Amino acid sequence: MGKTCLNAICDPSGKAASASGWLYSGGGFSGHARRKLSFRQLRSSDLSPIRYKKVAEADSKEVPADQIVKGFEYERGRYVVMKDEDFEKVRH
Repeated sequence: MGKTCLNAICDPSGKAASASGWLYSGGGFSGHARRKLSFRQLRSSDLSPIRYKKVAEADSKEVPADQIVKGFEYERGRYVVMKDEDFEKVRH
């Protein structure tokens, strides 16, 4: 089978993919199977996946997820820490 191209995404296997993020397989667009596509950012030279590290501005050290809180900066460099309960109060 030849290459199939649709909405700027090409699939050399002959099955088609769309730019909307849905992949159709099992006979092109017959609808037999459908799943959501997930894209990664890659370095172009070797296709190495890009990771994002969360680091503190104060010392450039990586911060574990359990040490990260949400805060509102009410004045330059001054914060009020917000908890999940605070956001729940606002939602209702």
